[in-house]
Amino acid sequence: MLKPSTSFLFLFTPLAAIAQQAVYEVPGLFGECLPIYASAGQTLTLYQSPDLDSERMVIPYGEGWNIPYIKSERLTRVISFGEVELLSDQNLLSCEPLPEGGQTQLSAGERLTYMYYLGEGMAKVLFGDSVCGMDIIDARVLAFPDVQPWIKVLYRDGSSPGWLSNDGSQTTVAGLRC
Repeated sequence: MLKPSTSFLFLFTPLAAIAQQAVYEVPGLFGECLPIYASAGQTLTLYQSPDLDSERMVIPYGEGWNIPYIKSERLTRVISFGEVELLSDQNLLSCEPLPEGGQTQLSAGERLTYMYYLGEGMAKVLFGDSVCGMDIIDARVLAFPDVQPWIKVLYRDGSSPGWLSNDGSQTTVAGLRC
């Protein structure tokens, strides 16, 4: 399995201010459309920062109420990477930076570091020091990454009571805005 290199982590992970260790952070959440989230219960447990180790607070909230947030104030934290094995030959997509020698063609049986799922069968993987897209449908997941999606909840006046760990335990999807 390819392991993240020290230079990769240094270049892409400035996380000193966050207590809970993450190996990678990505601004935003994934998917083509903007989900409209609603509360699944009578309260929301929020955090002072997008970190399960930060101070928590519980606020009253109506079940089924929409949860307002700003699209740009979403964050995905990858706590640990997973691993995938290719089931067929495949070209990696949109590699940043381009792998040494421009090689993006991989063979069946190769294993890659699974960073996070993007949606619609696509994932981000680590290939050397390059972050690339790949069709996850043609791969066997050996270990899933530990990923935390966060949204900053808003009040009507635009202020925020805190961050919601959007793991699906407190929310339902009430619709999509595309």
